[in-house]
Amino acid sequence: MTSMDQRAVCMTCSDVERLTSVGRESAGKRIASLLTATWDKLLLWQYRAQERHNLAQLDERMMKDMGISAADIERELSKPFWKN
Repeated sequence: MTSMDQRAVCMTCSDVERLTSVGRESAGKRIASLLTATWDKLLLWQYRAQERHNLAQLDERMMKDMGISAADIERELSKPFWKN
């Protein structure tokens, strides 16, 4: 191999290493983004479950003060935690 050929091969190897590094960073960012989105969704589901639990604790006077009926609460409580 001539020195020109060796330099071309080295540049190619260098390019591959750089691109692989960028690919790893990009994959890491995608994983971090996915984990963040998953965590946010879990927190939202927990919030909904807690709010529905709080609704279930209301008495007639509280419902009247808020302007909601027992049927409204029952409808909300019948929803699964992942539904809005």
